[in-house]
Amino acid sequence: YLSKGLADKAAAEASQALARGAPRGAGLALLGDAFSRQGLHGEALERYREAREEDPYHAGAAMGEAWALLRLGRAEEARPLAEALLAEDAGSIERLMLAATARAETMDWAAALEVLETAVRVAPGRADVHHTIGDVAQSLGRFDKAVAAYREALKLDGGFADVRHKLARVLATRGQVAEAEQELIAALELVPTFAEATLELALLWR
Repeated sequence: YLSKGLADKAAAEASQALARGAPRGAGLALLGDAFSRQGLHGEALERYREAREEDPYHAGAAMGEAWALLRLGRAEEARPLAEALLAEDAGSIERLMLAATARAETMDWAAALEVLETAVRVAPGRADVHHTIGDVAQSLGRFDKAVAAYREALKLDGGFADVRHKLARVLATRGQVAEAEQELIAALELVPTFAEATLELALLWR
């Protein structure tokens, strides 16, 4: 059910399984996943923590807890957990991305970029890795690197309207107005209701 996006049915099945005596750690972690898919990150956090009380070594629950904290804007709490998970398996792309996000959310941009450089070696074909590198590079003022990373992300997945918007903003800052215009028009062709891109295009034309 989770793989099909049916989070409410997944939650109901997990609850029924727990009532029938299924392992509590695994069941509570699945409930956390179901709540997370529905955007109920506070509820998800509670279930992940309960799962870890039942099974302290449940990696999925620990990952879920860290992501829930990040989505609740509690990056300072999430980072130690993210760093501990990365220390256990520094070759896991999911843990690398979690650590990179936690470092970026705590404004430790250089450390975030360091772990992202490892991530791109581990999974060079993942557009989200290049997207995040672009975001961090832009925060560091490394605009050439940001442009290259955003373009690599778009080469892997041209349907990223948000990446096109961010690329356009960097290009406009660098005076590459025609290229910025092309990216914004492409973003709006993908998502016609993309308000930020519409505003950016209006500002560019003005």
